[in-house]
Amino acid sequence: MKTKDPRRSKKVNPAKTKLHDFLMQFSPVTEYKFHPVRKWRFDYCWPDIKLAVEFEGGTFTGGGHTRGGIYGQNCEKYNEAAIMGYMVLRFTAPQVRSCEAYETFDRAWEKFIGRGR
Repeated sequence: MKTKDPRRSKKVNPAKTKLHDFLMQFSPVTEYKFHPVRKWRFDYCWPDIKLAVEFEGGTFTGGGHTRGGIYGQNCEKYNEAAIMGYMVLRFTAPQVRSCEAYETFDRAWEKFIGRGR
């Protein structure tokens, strides 16, 4: 599957680019359509182990991830993913900048794979 590079979008989010570069060393499927009926996608996914990562942009600027309608749709998506057995890690820009995102991902990766990077 083709990898979507966040640097190609109109507005470059440095935190999303950093997270993208970090996660690519683990060979994820990007923009993975996980649901058989809905068009929901994960930003990054390892379908064989049911691990996914979502970058929640705009959380401090009134972006879609924090507005009522879209927030509700995301809740539906994440609930369905949980029912299907996925662990979905969700990260904000401050979590990427502080390295919390990397530390959390490493712990999840070790749980699923049995070894760190």
